[in-house]
Amino acid sequence: MMVNILLVNWNSSEALGRCLASIAASYFDSYRVIIIDNGSNPRNMLALAELEHLYRSSPFFFLREQQNRGYAGGNNSGLKYLAQQGWDGDILIVNPDVTIQPDTLQVMVSAAVGDVGIVMPRVVDSEGRVLFDRIKLAGFLLRSVVDSQPLQASTDIAQGSCMLIRRCLVDSIGLFDERFFLYWEEVDLSLRATAAGYRLIAVNKTSVVKAHNQLERLPTCFYYSIRNANLIRKLHPKRFSLGGYFLYTLRIAVLCLKLIGNRRLFFEAWISIAHGLRDAVIGKYGARTAV
Repeated sequence: MMVNILLVNWNSSEALGRCLASIAASYFDSYRVIIIDNGSNPRNMLALAELEHLYRSSPFFFLREQQNRGYAGGNNSGLKYLAQQGWDGDILIVNPDVTIQPDTLQVMVSAAVGDVGIVMPRVVDSEGRVLFDRIKLAGFLLRSVVDSQPLQASTDIAQGSCMLIRRCLVDSIGLFDERFFLYWEEVDLSLRATAAGYRLIAVNKTSVVKAHNQLERLPTCFYYSIRNANLIRKLHPKRFSLGGYFLYTLRIAVLCLKLIGNRRLFFEAWISIAHGLRDAVIGKYGARTAV
């Protein structure tokens, strides 16, 4: 079984280096790695060139986009590249700020059988604390579930930082909707996969380590989270209500209050929330053009 690993990089070359090193140490060796750079700045491009030199032989392949196409567009570019090369195999999507264990690929591939469409591993933080094993969807809330025993269990949503997607699923329903750009696209994919008859499972026999989110990126997170929550509501009206959307927006606003000690970030976050609501109302999706 060949696994095609898609890695979308945007100004995260340092984290990307750690991620690639963890993949290279994997016990499972039937893989290709496609690194898609989403128009990183010149400083990161220099670091990326060093990584390209370090991993200059197969199975590592570097693609460069001229602009930031987001998580959705970047991974779709990787899928397009696979099709152009005529390469088969399932798809493992990994974020640059994630490092895998030597057995991660092996365990996830072993679980991808029958009607299983997507597999996700246990996710821990850099201090070793378990962030989640599975995710339960309750309206707009994604509830983290931690299991005390090793098991393989159903999950409502496959979390996008690391997930193995069967190629038959992608051939059937496609990959990501690029209108999302960032955030909620894995929820949309998970719901489409379930509707198509595939199971989503979580395996906590192996884990991946996810670095802490940078505080500076919170305003961007708030913008896309609020804007795209309305898009997910429109695409899946049986799962998400308008009232639930307003409550979700209120929760994001409450989170914003925690930034009050950092005046600049606080005001940027509120502006992002306002712009997210505006673009949700007018239906402006894709890459953010307004500041």
